[in-house]
Amino acid sequence: MLRLRVILFVLFLTYFNVQYFNAQNIKVNAKVDSTNYKIGDFINYTLEIKHPQDVKIKLPSIKDSIKVLDFIKQKKTQFLKSENEITEKYCFVFSKYDSAEVIIPKIKIGYFNKTDSLNLKYITSNDIYVSIMPLEVDAKADIKDVKQPIKIPYNWLLIIFIAIFVLTLVLIAIYFWRKRKLAENKKNEEIKIILPPDVEALQALEELQKKELWQKGKLKEFHSQITYIIRKYLERQYDFPALEITSSEILEFILANNETQVILDQLKDFLTNADLVKFAKFTPDKRVNEEMFNQAFEIINLTKKVQKEIAEEKTVEVTNV
Repeated sequence: MLRLRVILFVLFLTYFNVQYFNAQNIKVNAKVDSTNYKIGDFINYTLEIKHPQDVKIKLPSIKDSIKVLDFIKQKKTQFLKSENEITEKYCFVFSKYDSAEVIIPKIKIGYFNKTDSLNLKYITSNDIYVSIMPLEVDAKADIKDVKQPIKIPYNWLLIIFIAIFVLTLVLIAIYFWRKRKLAENKKNEEIKIILPPDVEALQALEELQKKELWQKGKLKEFHSQITYIIRKYLERQYDFPALEITSSEILEFILANNETQVILDQLKDFLTNADLVKFAKFTPDKRVNEEMFNQAFEIINLTKKVQKEIAEEKTVEVTNV
């Protein structure tokens, strides 16, 4: 039993000595750059903490800890390492806007060993006395700021650069404005000629013939272009969305319209052949390709003939009336 007590006593002494040693090796020093200030001056407050490398510092909120001064900002923290020691410098800027004798209070700083973060201990800094002196006031003088505004000299090189940049932007804007105006005037001067649907379609077919697409092996491109020409013609001539609907929907419209039933058979063969090439990878021979041209011309001419007959009938009716 006595032996156990001796062992416990030795362990207690060892623990006490280690804790005492750590506390002795952590040093805190609080300081300011002066002890006398005028109202509105910046007060540079520095906390310098020296500690072993295996110790971590837990600094409290300095802004909340020092209420006797007005907090301005915190500067960048400095860390200086030596072989066995770390020095941490925390710098803060305060000010005060009335005269007073001020005691900057002690700061309670936490620290713990990195291997034992739950065992938090504390060390206290020193307090500091500072004097905030009033400004000399001339009752006859005008009211002015506590500190005079900082006068920044003109940067003439920057001013010249900005002026050149703005002038360049103005010249570019004027150039594009004039260019746009000239284009608008030219556009207004041009007379836009809108060809009748049948004339436009016949011209497009003649241009397609000159390209000789199917002769060059470009079958899909040939059938796509020739069906586009006929679809566009039907859309303009009869005012329905022939370019956007399917071939079967076009045929339904043609069948339902008395004026267009005359081209039903030709249009059905024409669209069927084109769809086989475009969607079923059908390879037509020379006869089919030539027939496509013949059917296209026939579709336009037949509808043109019907339109002419309808116009003549209306003219006769008006004359009889």
